[in-house]
This record gives sequence, C-alpha cells and structure tokens, in this order.
Amino acid sequence: MSGLERGGIVTSGRPEELLRGSLPFLAVLLLVFVDLAPLPNAAPTALSPLLCLCGIFYWTVYRPDLLGNTLILIVTVVLDATAGLPLGLTAAALFATRLLLIAPPRFFAGRSFLVLWACFSLAVTVLMSLRWLLASLYFHHLFAFRPVAFELLLTIAAYPLISLAMAALQPHLPKVVHAASRG
Repeated sequence: MSGLERGGIVTSGRPEELLRGSLPFLAVLLLVFVDLAPLPNAAPTALSPLLCLCGIFYWTVYRPDLLGNTLILIVTVVLDATAGLPLGLTAAALFATRLLLIAPPRFFAGRSFLVLWACFSLAVTVLMSLRWLLASLYFHHLFAFRPVAFELLLTIAAYPLISLAMAALQPHLPKVVHAASRG
C-alpha cells in the first residue's frame, strides 16, 4: 500500500522519520495559518493570496506520497472552518479541480518551472472559480467575481516564492523508495 493510499505520510515508524515525512503537511498547514492571519488594521479587508494552494500544488507534483488526499482534506476543512466558509467547500473545489486536471506524475517529471507555473495557473483558476460558484450557490447570492480575480492573480504571483520555500524542505524529506529497489 502506498503512502498516498494511507493518507500521505510514509515513514519507517521512527519518530524522526515521522517528523520528516510530515514536513509537507506541516508546511501546508503553516501556509493555511498565514492565509488566515489578520491583516494590519490599515487594510482589514485587503485581498491576499491563498498560499496554501501553492503548497498543495507543489507537494502534489513533487511528493504526492507525502501529502495524500486525507491530509489535503484535513487542511482544506481547517481552512474552511477558520475562514467561516461552509465545511468542505474548498475541499470539494480542490478535488473537483484535481479530477478535471489530473495528469500522470510522469507528465510533470522534467518539466521546466514555467510549464509547472502555467499548470498551477490553470489549476488555481479552475479551483477558485469553482469555489466562488459553489459559495454563490450555497449562500444563494451571486458574489462579485472581481475580488476573486484579484486574489487569483495574487496567488499565481506568489507561487514562485512558495515553490522556492517548499523546495528548501526537499533535502530534509525521507528518500523516495522505488518498488524496483525493494528486496
């Protein structure tokens, strides 16, 4: 059974391996808390990027074995609960987007950063549009799309920085064990 099927964290059972295998989840959870941090009083209603989406995309591409569907569900429910959104709204939009844009892991292998950034831009556009639509349907109110569009642009612009931060964690993760190397 792969780590993805078990929910995401693959370890040998040792505490340090558990911590190392948890780094992607903890990093994305930290991004959720940064997303939800109150803005300075000078701009209490200012728009901000959804940084956690950058982290989820990054780990889905580079180490899906360490950030499985169960962990993504936990992160998105925490985001919805703390943001005052209907529970599961972000998760539904995220998983629908993943189904629409699913690509074999080999598709991303060896691709340039610009190609991955373009893929992220497409995925986050679908996700945030779907999230806006679901929220409008849930609340029986057609919300303005303009703030969502600005939030989308900020999220796309933030991806390179978040990607760089996530890449800094790569050397600390457990090594990938391939089926061919098992004895």
